[in-house]
Amino acid sequence: MVLFLLLPPAAAAPSLSAVDVQPAIPWLGTPVTLQVACADPQGVAVVFADTAGPGILLPRLNFTLLGGDYQLAIPSSYLYKTGPYQANVTCVSTQGDNASAPASWTVSVLEGQVRSIQPSPAFVGDVLTIGFFALRDGQALTQDVAFQVTLNGQPAPLLQPPPFDLLQGWLLQVTSPVQAGSYTVAVAASYAGASVMNSSALSLGKPLEFSLRSAGPSPLTAGQNLTLTLLATDRGVPILPAASQLAVSVNGQQAEILRIAPGPQVTVRPPALAPGSYPVEVTLQYGNGSYTDSRSVAYALAVSGEFLDRDGDPLGVELRFAANGTVTSLSTDSEGAYRGSVAPGRYTLTLLHDDAEITWKDVDIAEFEDPLRYLPLPDGTVPGLELAALYHMEAALDFGEVELELGYDDSRGLVESDLTVFHCKDWNAAKRACLGSWAAILPQVDIVKNQVTFTSRALGAFAVGAQKAVHVDFSLDREVYKLGDVVKVSGVVLDEANRPVDGVAVALEVTGEAIRASGVSGANGVIAFEFAPPDREGAFEVVLTPAKPPYLATGGSQGFSVIKTRGVYALVPDVVRLSPGERRAFTFSLSNTGQAPLMDVELVITGVPEGYVSINTPLISRLEPGEEQRIEVTFALPTDAPVQTYSAKFIARSGDARTEGIFALTVQEPAAPVEEKQDAPAFSLPAFSLPAFPSFSFPSLGFAVGGNEGDIALLLGVGAAAFVLALVIRRRKPVPPSAILRDLKREVRGG
Repeated sequence: MVLFLLLPPAAAAPSLSAVDVQPAIPWLGTPVTLQVACADPQGVAVVFADTAGPGILLPRLNFTLLGGDYQLAIPSSYLYKTGPYQANVTCVSTQGDNASAPASWTVSVLEGQVRSIQPSPAFVGDVLTIGFFALRDGQALTQDVAFQVTLNGQPAPLLQPPPFDLLQGWLLQVTSPVQAGSYTVAVAASYAGASVMNSSALSLGKPLEFSLRSAGPSPLTAGQNLTLTLLATDRGVPILPAASQLAVSVNGQQAEILRIAPGPQVTVRPPALAPGSYPVEVTLQYGNGSYTDSRSVAYALAVSGEFLDRDGDPLGVELRFAANGTVTSLSTDSEGAYRGSVAPGRYTLTLLHDDAEITWKDVDIAEFEDPLRYLPLPDGTVPGLELAALYHMEAALDFGEVELELGYDDSRGLVESDLTVFHCKDWNAAKRACLGSWAAILPQVDIVKNQVTFTSRALGAFAVGAQKAVHVDFSLDREVYKLGDVVKVSGVVLDEANRPVDGVAVALEVTGEAIRASGVSGANGVIAFEFAPPDREGAFEVVLTPAKPPYLATGGSQGFSVIKTRGVYALVPDVVRLSPGERRAFTFSLSNTGQAPLMDVELVITGVPEGYVSINTPLISRLEPGEEQRIEVTFALPTDAPVQTYSAKFIARSGDARTEGIFALTVQEPAAPVEEKQDAPAFSLPAFSLPAFPSFSFPSLGFAVGGNEGDIALLLGVGAAAFVLALVIRRRKPVPPSAILRDLKREVRGG
């Protein structure tokens, strides 16, 4: 018997191609791509690479199937070192079989360096030869390198294909620029897809250098020679020119050459010119060329003046003229005078004296003949100020701003941190007084140095100190005024010691009203005003504000009220005479004597029995100022009314306005009938006539009256006198004469 053993076919490894590495020369900072072909009948599960470099191990990286091949891009971040790298690429089938293939590459770096630029020094018109090394991993590249040269960013074409020199590198030749100056020579080298740039500085000179380096001294004073320092070289070699090769002029006028010294330094005798700044021009004739350069030189102006104190004694003052980093100093001598010279121009001018420093900024100086006045006044006084220092200064100069540091006396007992500077532009040196006004300046106070610092655009007097206070005390002649009254204000201006201060401007204002006035306090500080109050009722405030710089002024205020007067006046008969059973109407008069309308004026009569009298209009709704209304009052006596006299009052009242008219109601015995003659509307003593009356007695006077007109006239005169006397005794309001005569007439007629 034969046994057959069936076995599965033997497994085969995947088919794996060689690994392709791109790029051929990987440069530092670029990625590397691996590509491989892998196949297996059962299928490929994964393709990966295990990679190692110079001192580093990369993580396992998987390939990606792209277009039938497997690819892996290794990022440049993994290839951060130069040197050799090895990768083992493995392909694994779905059955677990695998095949591997190696790969290797080297990461390189491209470097470049400009080693030299010839000739040195280089001049305009030279052919420049640039020695340049291109290095791969530190090894010089001697072929397949491309170059580009720029000068200050502008392309400079190569004059020929460059050779390679073992000591100098690639020799790149270009033509120099046509202008002398400083240049940056940059070379860009390209090799196998990489590029590198390196640069070097180049100073390109003129073949012949000529310039006027300095001309001095400046400023020049009368009689001084002028020394010129030149730069003269031929391709860097100094030239000492002869006098025949040079020409020197100042402001176009020829200067005589006195000598030429190595350097070269040329001494000339300049022409005589007025103070100012002038061009100095030097011309060199050399070879076939002419070369010229120029500079400015100043001709000096004389500086002189003096500083004396108020007693004529000298002050030790230093003046400093600063411009363009140069400072010229002048100091006063034993007589307080200073002399010197400076060039005309703009300066920062500083005056120094003891603990004072005054600096004028941007001063234009064209002449300087005693233009400054500076005078400290340690014993000076200023009304309104407690002084720690006082200075007076003037400058007949054109300047922009002045900065002042002024010392002060800290023994005056003032609070130093509160010190203020006060400026008077119009200071009278002879009177030692400010003819204008004082303006406050807030300074910086240095309590250690006892100095205040501030700036100003004008000079004059500067007082360092604190303000004294001034205030005004005043009163009104009363608190309440009627429309049309005059408000009288009287007061006095006092300082902080309650001493009167004259010459203080005082402004009056009624708050919220167009009422204003102004005045000046007199010799005893007295001030007075009069004004009409507002033309409406209300409460108001009058404000007085004093002002006298530099005093610290404090104003005051007083309140007052304006009212419309409310008054009413009643005109009533003195006596009303009636008989029992008699009824008669009388006309009383009521007038508004105030400035405001009276509303709801109530009218009553008191002092008579009820029912004896009635008022036809017991309430007046409105009575305008100046308006008069006649009130009809009817008296009706009962037949049994007792014969007697009542003291009655006619009362009118409206709010706080009230008046009383007092009259007598006399109930008399019935009189014999008397025929009355109707009176004319107007009654006056000179023009009346009466008919004959029957005889009747006038008991109150004690004599009889006949019926003739002479007796009646006598009676009227006596009666008028009696009524006037009665009014005085009773202290009533005055009654118009017409009313008195009317009542007398009524009494005469039995009324």
